[in-house]
Amino acid sequence: MGEYVEIHNNIIKFMDTKAINKLILTEDEIGCALRAQLLFEQFLFVYLDERIEANQKRFFQGLKYFDQRLMVAVAFGLPIELADALKAANKIRNGFGHDPDAQFQPEQVKRFTGLVNAAPCLLFKISNVEETEFHAEEKGNIIRYGAIDAKTDFACSAVTLIQKCANWLISDLHKRGALRTTPAPSPFI
Repeated sequence: MGEYVEIHNNIIKFMDTKAINKLILTEDEIGCALRAQLLFEQFLFVYLDERIEANQKRFFQGLKYFDQRLMVAVAFGLPIELADALKAANKIRNGFGHDPDAQFQPEQVKRFTGLVNAAPCLLFKISNVEETEFHAEEKGNIIRYGAIDAKTDFACSAVTLIQKCANWLISDLHKRGALRTTPAPSPFI
């Protein structure tokens, strides 16, 4: 059995299980889109915070918009496949921000899901969205892609994208010698 480590980088800011459960379980379509976007924003904040040197941060304080942060993240090495999926999710969220009657469009969600599936997995295998089950906080509450509606499909895709973002970020931090860990006891499963 392998050794376990505790990661001290700020990955918990976007891999927050409570926030992820709220994203999956929310019944409100606007709430689902916004919760996902907040997690994606946190991923970009964490990545850029890890990439930008302390003495350079003052030059990046003007990054107010998602597209700006995404552009800089790509310039620092974020894979285009992850960026494409993040941009598609942002486009869906923007639809809700500009139309109070907006709903998830099945074709738009399918396109987003395809982009999520195309994003890289470097450290451990993450199944395609359609093959994944999400066990929400209530015991026995299993959420599956394609089983309920477009909102649920979006939520499943968004959670998978968050997992892929974490997977890639941990790999990137490790490659650059910036992954901060300490030994940890085996988790209780």
